[in-house]
Amino acid sequence: MTRDDPHALTNGTGRGGTPPGFGVPPGATVPSGPSGTWMQACPGCGSPIAPRAIACAWCMPAFCAPRSKRRAVVLAVFLSFWTWAYTYRQDRKKFWAGLLIAIAGLCVPVTYLGTMAMLAVWCWAIADTVVKPSAWYRSYPGGK
Repeated sequence: MTRDDPHALTNGTGRGGTPPGFGVPPGATVPSGPSGTWMQACPGCGSPIAPRAIACAWCMPAFCAPRSKRRAVVLAVFLSFWTWAYTYRQDRKKFWAGLLIAIAGLCVPVTYLGTMAMLAVWCWAIADTVVKPSAWYRSYPGGK
């Protein structure tokens, strides 16, 4: 999108600021543009997206796609609290708590306490992802 594009962020009206199909029910198909191509509604915000699109321009791409429990467990095993960045919309408090505990564990000289704090966060991340049902990850943008 450029400044010269009359439809950039304007919904074709010149006013700007709102997504082109805001208010369209999730999963609906809507005609778009002069070409008349049919587009589907983003499950996150309802704006039209191309049928084969992997991301929505209006809401963050990570919020439009369902998640995989297998991928979350692998992230937890190898990257500890960073697994909560994968489901940040629902797990932001856990992510920030894990980050702060990990930083505190690094700031403490390599002692038993610092090592145990980092190990606890790692175990917490693994346990949290393992106990969540796969359905939670498949319906991720809504979560719960």
